[in-house]
Amino acid sequence: DNTSDLIFLHSVPDGRLLDVNRRAQEVYGYTREEMLRLDVGALSSGEQGYTQQAALAMLRDAAAGTVQVRRWHSKARDGRLFWVEVSLRQAVVGGRQVILVTGRDVGKRMEAERALRESEARYRSVIENISDVFYRTDAEGRLSMVSPSGARLLAYDSVEQMLGIPNAQFWKHPEQREAMLEQLRRHGSVHDYEVELVRRDGEPVMVSTSSAFYRDQEGNILGVEGIFRDITERKAAERALRDSRDFLEKIIDTIPDPIFVKDARHRFVLVNAVLCELADKPREEILGKTDADFFPPEQEVFWSRDDLVLATGEVDVSEEQLTAPNGSVSTIVTKKACYQDAKGNRFVVGVLRDISERILATRAVEESEHRFRSLYTSMTEGVAIHEVLRDDSGAVVDYRLLDVNPSFELLTGIPRDKAVGSIGSALYGMTPPPYLEEFAQVAQTGRPAHFATHFSPMGKHFSISVFSPGPDQFATVFQDISAARNAERALRESRQLLSDILEFLPYATLVVDGQGRVMTWNKAMEDLTGIPAARMLGKGDYAYAVPFYGDARPIMVNLALEPDPGREGQYTGLTRHGDILSGEAYVPNLRGGRYLFVNASVLRDSDGRTVAAIECIDDITNRKQAEAALQESEETFRRIFDGGSDPILLLKGGVFVQCNTAAVQLIGA
Repeated sequence: DNTSDLIFLHSVPDGRLLDVNRRAQEVYGYTREEMLRLDVGALSSGEQGYTQQAALAMLRDAAAGTVQVRRWHSKARDGRLFWVEVSLRQAVVGGRQVILVTGRDVGKRMEAERALRESEARYRSVIENISDVFYRTDAEGRLSMVSPSGARLLAYDSVEQMLGIPNAQFWKHPEQREAMLEQLRRHGSVHDYEVELVRRDGEPVMVSTSSAFYRDQEGNILGVEGIFRDITERKAAERALRDSRDFLEKIIDTIPDPIFVKDARHRFVLVNAVLCELADKPREEILGKTDADFFPPEQEVFWSRDDLVLATGEVDVSEEQLTAPNGSVSTIVTKKACYQDAKGNRFVVGVLRDISERILATRAVEESEHRFRSLYTSMTEGVAIHEVLRDDSGAVVDYRLLDVNPSFELLTGIPRDKAVGSIGSALYGMTPPPYLEEFAQVAQTGRPAHFATHFSPMGKHFSISVFSPGPDQFATVFQDISAARNAERALRESRQLLSDILEFLPYATLVVDGQGRVMTWNKAMEDLTGIPAARMLGKGDYAYAVPFYGDARPIMVNLALEPDPGREGQYTGLTRHGDILSGEAYVPNLRGGRYLFVNASVLRDSDGRTVAAIECIDDITNRKQAEAALQESEETFRRIFDGGSDPILLLKGGVFVQCNTAAVQLIGA
């Protein structure tokens, strides 16, 4: 009676109950007398396999000498069903042969085992469906566990193919792994640690990892485990952004006029190479400084006009005197405009034109380099496990969060203790809750899904994978892809900025690609030639020369791409400074014949490869005609001077400087 086990004594012939202990009475809810009047079936659930007949069969086997040990589904007096682990064997009690049955209530243990199996299945399902790569190595550095996404990322046929391989074999640079292990030894973990792995086919792949040592209960290191994330696309977007910015800077540096951008405090934030030459300083010594550091006499005038542009937003054109650092004074025309970025910051964008030697039409650059936004730091995917909630008709109307991982908190800003157990509509403040239709479809069909979305309440873009770990359940595995989306938007804005600068340049400007096809034909070029850009863009085979010469032929932009000494003769005073060609040309087919001053240069990418060429054209016909008229007038007066019959002598400072033929004959010199 004092044991915690249940004890029953059954007679051998018929299996009738002879006695029970106190614990059996407590568990089943009967008195001893009541239980002795019952048959075994009354104490059983009555389900298939747990009936009076099944119980008697066990008793007979035990009476025959076979020890029976199994779990039995029992029923208490109040109808409650519960599990008992029973053992049946022959015994002799008081000189009488009986069947001794001992039992133990294993309901809680079975419930714990079931919960453990469900938990294991749930989290194994997460590991198998995560798009990031979960991995674990043993103490010798061999791969002992990896999610299926690891095989896909590294081009292996299966997870089994990878297990047992030394982890260093997956690293393109094994010394990077040693450096990471040193960080683990110092700090215990690493987060967003960028490394380069190598696929089975030898191709490199960039990843970021968050890893740590895992240990036994005594604190001994058993190996390393963590998450790898493929950041190849992010790196490609960053490179495209850099190339676009470099391309823009090269375009601006090719323009032969000084260009600058100042902030509201008059500090230079962007300058081109020509302005650096004007200031006689390298770019890094100009950025962040003001006019006072380079042009002190003109500082007050420059700043007052800057403030006017910033205050009114109107374009300002002025003619000013500029004293260069070397002491030389030039007359310049400055055109300034106001540019406002997405954050509301205002900038002065200016173009200088030195008109000491020749006066040219100017047009201000109205756009500055767009502020490139930094990408969000890549984080491990967030995971949330849910169960669907149904109304009386069985329709899914909401869901409850059962569990979330730490990255859920990082990505959403919602604490775990607030999220777990919450109803989706209440947690997110939306009815129905976010993406209910997509999530319900996965929970009901078991078919996984994936989609990308912008979640406006959080202002983020997410990539979401959904799968069902169990009946009426779904799990979301999501990552913040806002950084990649922002990088794509910044790239589009940078290209638009480049297009706007070229379109509004005061020079007729032509850009051709490496194959000589027209990429840019700006408004000034349309005005000069009378040909709209729509008719010229994409044209090759020197079609852009026809408006100038009447036939298709290489022009200076082609000489920049492919030098040809035989063609350089069509330009007067041709000079080359690095990649930049300059010279004058007469074009007979343009408006009855015009004189042009031409600059051309190749454009290179960040690796130094030639990808395009640009040509800027200035119409100098009026200046040329004035020079020719002056020369003709001088020759006419010289003929009159020499042919006169009266002697003429010119004196300067008491010295004869010139005389005509009649004077020579008179003097006899």
